[in-house]
Amino acid sequence: MIRTAFCIAALLSMPVQAFAWGQEGHSIIAEIAQRRLSKDAAEAISKLLSPDPDNPLPAFSLPSLASGASWADDYRSGHADTGKWHYINSPVDTAINWPGDCGAGCVVSKLEDLKKEMRCETDPAKKIDNLKFAVHFVGDVHQPFHTVKEEEGANGVHVHMVIPGDICEGRTCLLSHEWQNLHEVWDSTLIIKTTYAWGAYVDALERGWLKSADIAKESQGAPLDWANEAHAIAKEMWVAEGTTLDRSYYKKAKPKVEMQLGRAGLRLAHYLNEIYGSPACPVN
Repeated sequence: MIRTAFCIAALLSMPVQAFAWGQEGHSIIAEIAQRRLSKDAAEAISKLLSPDPDNPLPAFSLPSLASGASWADDYRSGHADTGKWHYINSPVDTAINWPGDCGAGCVVSKLEDLKKEMRCETDPAKKIDNLKFAVHFVGDVHQPFHTVKEEEGANGVHVHMVIPGDICEGRTCLLSHEWQNLHEVWDSTLIIKTTYAWGAYVDALERGWLKSADIAKESQGAPLDWANEAHAIAKEMWVAEGTTLDRSYYKKAKPKVEMQLGRAGLRLAHYLNEIYGSPACPVN
């Protein structure tokens, strides 16, 4: 009992490692992107992920990008050196200071590096890893609290959750009054309070935000531009320790979550289409 209590206390005292978007968010982003891959990108990815590279699967049976979209979070558990690639540390009340806030590496610099690494790498296994890193990190840079330094990206900001969400519209829900950290709320809670299944969320975005967005405009930009947009949202949606998050916070946050998921999917598709659209190495 003493040993168990000691282990729990030790775990609670360890620094919190920030993750961005739960598996639902990353899967949504990957699915949106996959539906918009160019022929060249789809064929290149199909060849990479095919069980038999000498006989690649046809593009119409392309393995799901969503299946590997959260791989980088599992990978970092045994490869701590990759942890810094998931975020950029910038004070919430100031604009991103580039490149100072990137330090010895961050999600922005890694996405720029991957443009070359994904084309120029020759080792088949590393090429697959680079693809999965890219799918994940484009998602990460669009999660607002992965651009914030304070409280380890709001992992240390504890909030009282009383949000019913859209899943309770038209039905009776028993609300559980629980405490979460603000980062977790944006990782997963706001998404699962909107739909029960991430695939249904993709369909809702296709009928909603993606249908109304200026696709050409929203697909553009560089990783630093994406980080700056996300950081502005983090500043707007930051709350103090102990704040109660209710329906009003949800109504304000939901359109921003949908915009960030949609943007990330569009930009991931554009990112992959550019990389796999040419074999040239190094990349200009």
